[in-house]
Amino acid sequence: MTIRQKPKKRSSQVPGQFYGYSLQITRAVAHLLRAHSGQSVCVEHLDDVSTSGSAGAILEQDKSGLAHNPVADRSIELWKTLHTWVIAIRDGALINDTKFILFVAQNHHGSVIDRIHGVSRRSDAIDLIAALRDEFLGTAPDRAERARLPQDLGHYVRGVLDASDEVLIQLFLNLSLETGSGSPGEDLLPLLREKAIGEAALEDVLTHLLGWAKRATD
Repeated sequence: MTIRQKPKKRSSQVPGQFYGYSLQITRAVAHLLRAHSGQSVCVEHLDDVSTSGSAGAILEQDKSGLAHNPVADRSIELWKTLHTWVIAIRDGALINDTKFILFVAQNHHGSVIDRIHGVSRRSDAIDLIAALRDEFLGTAPDRAERARLPQDLGHYVRGVLDASDEVLIQLFLNLSLETGSGSPGEDLLPLLREKAIGEAALEDVLTHLLGWAKRATD
C-alpha cells in the first residue's frame, strides 16, 4: 500500500512578498516619469526606490498594504520606517533638502502619518513633535501610555521621538504620504497622460515601460 503524503501548504506570505518586490519596480517607473534631466532612479540603493541628482535626493519606502494598514498609528512598519530615516538624518548620511515619500499601494491612512504629511512650517513640526511625545511617551511622571507599547513597537517609537527636535523637524517638513488605488500599474496612467502619448497607445507603452524597468533592474 502506498501512503501519499499530504502536500505542504505554501506560505501565505509569499504572494505578499512578491507583490512588495514588484511594487518597487512599478514605483521606479513612477519616479522615472517624474525625473528631470541629470537625475537617476535606483531600486534598493538609498532606499526601496530613490531619485538623486544635483537638486537633491528623494527617498521612498514602499508598502503594499494588502493584509493590513502599514501606516496605522501603532503599526511597527510605520515607526520602523520613521526610525530608519531618523538615523540617516542624525548620522549625516543625507543632505538637508532630502525628500521622503512613504508610499502605500492601497488607500490607507493614519492620524500620525496624516499629521506629519500636513506639516508645512517649522512651527507646525515643533507643535506635532510635542503632541506625539505626549501621546506616545507621556509626560513625567505619567508613563502609562509608554508602558502599554509592545516591546518591538516601543523600541522604534522611542527611537523616533527621543531624537532631537532638529532631526524631527527636518524629517517632518520633508515627508509626504502617497497612496494608490490598489492597482499600482493603473496608477501610472495619469503620469503617462502628461507625456506626448496618444490615449490608444497608453496601455502598450505602460506594458513596455514595466517590462523594460524589470529587465534593467535585473
